[in-house]
Amino acid sequence: MLWCIISIFLIGFYSLLLLLYKYWYAKLTIVQPLSVFQPSVKFTILIPARNEEKNITACLQSMEYLNYPSDLFEILVIDDFSDDGSAETYHFRKNQFV
Repeated sequence: MLWCIISIFLIGFYSLLLLLYKYWYAKLTIVQPLSVFQPSVKFTILIPARNEEKNITACLQSMEYLNYPSDLFEILVIDDFSDDGSAETYHFRKNQFV
């Protein structure tokens, strides 16, 4: 008998929560995004590299596809004493990217 009363109480409480949720959800306002978004945050992308000559070109090419104004971010490649030509590849790509 006690389990019946507890079950009925829990079902009633759950139903009340659902009704309150429905009420407050209906009162929410939908936020419309601005039609013209003008980014203003500046950031830096750090790329650590050591002997990454094969991968650095693909990594830098992927940065070209960023949908963000190029004057608001910078890319820094941190070379850790590479001996495979990674630095030369980066310097060549840097001139193309700018």
